[in-house]
Amino acid sequence: MVAFAVCILFSALCFGLSALYAPLLLLKARKFALLWSLGSLFALTGAAILRGPSRMIAAPSPGAVIYLCSLGATLYAALGLHSTMLTALGAIVQIGAIVGYVLSLVPGGSAGMRFIEMNTFQCLSGNDLSENDEMDSKIKHLMNEVDCSTVFPIRLLEQAVY
Repeated sequence: MVAFAVCILFSALCFGLSALYAPLLLLKARKFALLWSLGSLFALTGAAILRGPSRMIAAPSPGAVIYLCSLGATLYAALGLHSTMLTALGAIVQIGAIVGYVLSLVPGGSAGMRFIEMNTFQCLSGNDLSENDEMDSKIKHLMNEVDCSTVFPIRLLEQAVY
């Protein structure tokens, strides 16, 4: 339990220090990404100590693998290569993996994101939503009921101008 508390304390310290570099993100991107990545590494280590490493490694999801690979790549780019561009790229992939993972945890998160993506694409392209054969019939029904002009006021402006 002490090891878990130490890891969480170091994680909070690294996240706090990285927050101090947030206003200087363009100037100190490598330090920010390094502190953020170390904070993530300490948090994951604390969780592994608490839950047991074998339970965390037993069946990793694709999102977890992407996150761990981007975490390792960010740390390697910051500590080994001293490359600001590669460090920033790794940090961007980390953030994308975290956002994707959090959305997958929300009930209906991935289905909701697909619904929003398809709705946005269909409304902006002006296509009839019933023509897409790939969607489930329930989703087709829901999407056909959506009035694109209320969801996207830009479509109203386009219709008024053209």
